[in-house]
Formats: sequence, C-alpha cells, structure tokens
Amino acid sequence: MELHGDGFRVLPPSAVTQDEVHTLRRYEPTVRRILIADDTSIAFRTAYYQRQMKVWAATGAFGVPFLAFPLPRVKIRPGLCVGCGIALAAGRTWRCFLCEEALRVALRLPQQGAAT
Repeated sequence: MELHGDGFRVLPPSAVTQDEVHTLRRYEPTVRRILIADDTSIAFRTAYYQRQMKVWAATGAFGVPFLAFPLPRVKIRPGLCVGCGIALAAGRTWRCFLCEEALRVALRLPQQGAAT
C-alpha cells in the first residue's frame, strides 16, 4: 500500500479482497495518516522545510520563507509543484500532495477536517 495522489493504492491490486478494499476506503483518513507517517518522501520534505524555516528565522527576516527545494532544480511553471517541481495531479494548482502534507507537518497545522 502506498500514497497515490490525494489517496492511496494497493499494489498489486490482487493483494486485497473487495471486502478489504471497502474497509480500507471506509477508514481512508486513518489509512492516509498512517501512510503519511511512514512515507520517507514526506519526511524528507518536512525536514528540508523545517531547516529552511530555521535559517529564515535566524536572519531576523519578517514573513514566511517560500519553502521549496533549491532553484534551479525546481522549475516553477504551470502544472508543476512549486515545492519540488513534479507534475501536479488533476485539480491541483500550486503544490503536490507530498509537499502540501510536508508543509502542514512542518508548520504544525491541523489536517483538514480534523477535530480541533
């Protein structure tokens, strides 16, 4: 099982029964949280963004740093994530799911729809 787009997928699909798929979908927010906690690509981005924030704060600058991988590695263009440069999934216009989730964790923001 792995993160995929804004959800998750099971590979190979034959690894689970239809009943198991229905159960996983019923608990999708919890499944996603578990996968996010275990996803090294999100952990890598989170650590990178946290380092950027620490350096920014040490300069005494106001505002919030841009939080992206170093340019020119990341090409900022329509259809690409401004954080890492990968192609955006349908319906996304600014950051990919991985960078968005890493920012949420780095900034200690609650998950959308989470009880506060």
